[in-house]
This record gives sequence, C-alpha cells and structure tokens, in this order.
Amino acid sequence: MRRTVSLLALLLTCALNAQTVLTGRVVDAKSQEALAFVPINVMGTQRTVMSDIDGRFHLEVNALPVRLRLSYVGYVPLEVEVTTEASLKLALRESTSELSAVVVNAEDNPAHRIIRRAYAKRKEKRFHVLVVDAGPDFQ
Repeated sequence: MRRTVSLLALLLTCALNAQTVLTGRVVDAKSQEALAFVPINVMGTQRTVMSDIDGRFHLEVNALPVRLRLSYVGYVPLEVEVTTEASLKLALRESTSELSAVVVNAEDNPAHRIIRRAYAKRKEKRFHVLVVDAGPDFQ
C-alpha cells in the first residue's frame, strides 16, 4: 500500500512538471525556403530559441495554448497562437518599405575649401628655420 501511494505521488509530480514540446520549421512565405537563426519567443516569458540552419526549431513550453512571436530582419513580425503539439510550419512574409529620396547637391566640397585657404595662407606665413651650432661638445 505504501509503495502504491509513493508511486502515485511520483507519477502525479511528473505529470505536473511535464513539458510540452513544440517542433517545426520557419520558412519564407513566398519561396518556401528555410530561414536560419530566426528568434522564436514565447510571449510573456523570457523563453526564446532560434531556428537552426535548416529553419527547424525545438521548443519546450509548460502548457498549451501558448503564443509565439517570431521576428527577423527584412520580414514582418509574426505572432501565432499554438494550441496543439502538431509540427508547425511558420511562414514569414517579406517586409517592403520605401526609403525617402536622397538629394545630392553638386556644390563645392567643404574639405576642398579648407585646403585652398590653408594653401593661400601658406604663402603668407613663411616659416624661418634657425640653425644653431651647438659646438663639438654637444652630441
């Protein structure tokens, strides 16, 4: 009887500490190519993993449902609610953003202006070199 109670307590403890394992792959939505090293964050926690070189990931969470957030440079961030342990295929869409136009003026370079002034002043301020003979005792 005592063994049964101990075994039951052990199983209950294991069941309470059990973790759910989420696996899947992160791909580009358009080309379906794997995206390497994408950070996958469990929202509301500090738990973050990264996809491997083939876009695959393995993530342990305490319980389902869980909300995941994926963000990657050049892609729109993705938030997804996961309610099942089935293998996931998470597709990120490319982010398109337009930069404002750059205007280049063909004016004089300020560095050239400074150099021309320095060259003109060079003629005004001639440096005189004074040679002093210290004699044979000074070496």
